[in-house]
Amino acid sequence: NASNAPDAPDSDRDGVPNDQEDQATGLLRPDGSAGMAGDGNGDGIKDSQQAAVSSTRSQTLVAGSQDGKLIPDSNARISKMEHSAAPATMPKGMEMPVGLTSFTVSLAEGRSTESFSLYADPALGATGYWIKDSTGTWVNLASEPYGGKVASEGGRTRLDFQIQD
Repeated sequence: NASNAPDAPDSDRDGVPNDQEDQATGLLRPDGSAGMAGDGNGDGIKDSQQAAVSSTRSQTLVAGSQDGKLIPDSNARISKMEHSAAPATMPKGMEMPVGLTSFTVSLAEGRSTESFSLYADPALGATGYWIKDSTGTWVNLASEPYGGKVASEGGRTRLDFQIQD
């Protein structure tokens, strides 16, 4: 697959080649028409040209985001985004329909907390962004107690959450 070639063009250096990012599902416009392919957060700019937006066909991650759009001057940069299957062992009753999304982000100098939005296909049924906290307990960062939320935007599910370094 050419997309996995180490020399595949990656204009924004987020670890996802341009040709893969350009396949991202665009958000539906307010009139219900299809959005621009390759613009997974619906801001009118291809994700392959934005260092803080990283997309694959199935999901879009926005670093330094407010309701899925970039916060002006956030200076967050995604240097890697990877998707893998759900782990074989999970707590009883826990499901991971989207699998695991891991990423590496550089924050602006002096910042230790960043806001993120992750867009996914609503058919997958994602209801949160779960991580293990320092005690080994799974917590949903996209929930009110953690300052996050789950929203629907442009025909996609948007998970908003914060991570402290």
